[in-house]
Amino acid sequence: MLHDDIGIKNGILRKRFMRELANLKQITDYSSCDPTNLAAILNSLGQEYTKYTYSLLHGGIDKNTLTVVTDEMLITECNIDNTIHRMKILLAAES
Repeated sequence: MLHDDIGIKNGILRKRFMRELANLKQITDYSSCDPTNLAAILNSLGQEYTKYTYSLLHGGIDKNTLTVVTDEMLITECNIDNTIHRMKILLAAES
């Protein structure tokens, strides 16, 4: 999409764009769309986990429903590809 829709033809620039987008997702204030403060739970795992806040909320998962989330849900509904990150999120949900 970055190549065709936005016109970023240079591969290095596309990677830089995606890196900066990931950085923005980590430092974003989600309080306006995160009434249960799911971001705080993710941040307690490490700042890099806050980038999943929006995808979890968009997938219908908040702090209250996190306890019933499965690995499959994190993959299909929230697009969390990193196996270790999914494992840590699920472990945090259990506690």
